[in-house]
Amino acid sequence: MNTGWELRPWPWFKAFQNDPKRIAILPLYGMGNGGTGYPLDYEEQIGSKVLSEAVNSWNKGLGGLITLPPVRYLPPAGSHSRFGISLEAAHRQLEDILVGVKGAGFKKVVLYSTSSAMRSFADVAARDNRIALALQVFCINLLSLGVCLGRDLSAEQLERGGNLLVQGLEEIMQKPLERDMV
Repeated sequence: MNTGWELRPWPWFKAFQNDPKRIAILPLYGMGNGGTGYPLDYEEQIGSKVLSEAVNSWNKGLGGLITLPPVRYLPPAGSHSRFGISLEAAHRQLEDILVGVKGAGFKKVVLYSTSSAMRSFADVAARDNRIALALQVFCINLLSLGVCLGRDLSAEQLERGGNLLVQGLEEIMQKPLERDMV
């Protein structure tokens, strides 16, 4: 089953509005190759493969997950990053997206980042938007799933990363909403 946000008709969102078990996942994919010789969209390729592994096993009775189109314009993670924007612009961009996610009735959002350099940015954005928008915003990074960019990855490593992502999402799904977010 495809979990793409852009593939859902508006009535679908209304049917699940304010369901505490619904999770929106927002991929944060940087553009750059870290000087490794990999393509500029390497982060997106690997992050999408791990996310696909998770989505493929997700809907076996769990449901509740929808993926948003990825954010590709983020603060530069280093000298090899391309198409970087300022921290302030990136923060406003995420806030704008999360306002729409909340407006669609979601209470839980996962910022799924691929670059270890984006971990701090994602954490700060999650905290700020959690307070400003009364959303439960969680962060999951590829590195925490055992997937290290910058080396050749086997299908087994990608599958293991997808399985760990599913475990993390299951834990998030079971978390009760905080009182100020109900």
